[in-house]
Amino acid sequence: MITPAVLISAAALLLLSTASRLGRVNDRLQHLATEVERFMSEHEARILSAQKRELSLQQLAGLEERLVPLRRAVTGLYVTIGLLVVTSILAGVDVIFPRVPSIAPILVGMFGAIAFLYSIALLIVEARIATLATVREIARVHELLGEPSDDVSS
Repeated sequence: MITPAVLISAAALLLLSTASRLGRVNDRLQHLATEVERFMSEHEARILSAQKRELSLQQLAGLEERLVPLRRAVTGLYVTIGLLVVTSILAGVDVIFPRVPSIAPILVGMFGAIAFLYSIALLIVEARIATLATVREIARVHELLGEPSDDVSS
C-alpha cells in the first residue's frame, strides 16, 4: 500500500500546480488582449467596446462555470489530505495498540484515495472548461489582429 504521506504530498502538489498553471495562462492572455487593444484606432475602439462587452459577459459565465468544479476539487483535495492524515494516525495507533482492529487505517486510506480520484476528475472537468474559454479568447485576439485563427480546440 502506498503510504499516506506520499499521497498527501501528491495531493498538495497537484493542488498548487493546478491553480498556478491556470492562473498564469489566464493572466498572460489578458495582458496580450490589452496590448492588442492599445494599437487600435478610436473608431475601431468603439466597435470593440460592444464586442468586448459581449465577450466580458461570456467570460463571466465561463468563470462562474469553472468556479463550481474548482471549489469542489479543492474541497476534495482537502478532504483527501485530512483522510490520509487520519490514516497515518490510525496506523500509528495500530502499532502502539496492536489489539485494536487494523482494518480502520485501510478503510480510511481507501476513502482518501477515492476522494483523491474524485478531485482529479473535477480538475479534468475544470481544465476542459478553462481550455474552451482560453480558445475563445485566443480567437478574439486573432480577430482583433485581423488574422485567421488556427483551430486549437482539439
